[in-house]
Amino acid sequence: MMDICGEVEKLENTIKDYVEEDIKKKEILNILEKFLSNLKAGDRDIFVRRYWYMDNIKDIAKRHGCSETKIKSSLFRSRNRLWEEVKEII
Repeated sequence: MMDICGEVEKLENTIKDYVEEDIKKKEILNILEKFLSNLKAGDRDIFVRRYWYMDNIKDIAKRHGCSETKIKSSLFRSRNRLWEEVKEII
């Protein structure tokens, strides 16, 4: 009987951990969606091109007709804004 109780307790803990992780993932996705929708169109394209499509900075700069420095600055500011949104739940 003790073995069964121990196994049930492990199962409960595993389920609890899974549910908590799932909730955190959903919160992060909601924050990310809100964050992206609040960015200006150009900044959003830069962010998505870099971190979703993994475009290099040179190609993004060419696409936007600006310097690589401007792209790096935009990404830096966007990452900082996103971090402010996410850091409370991590």
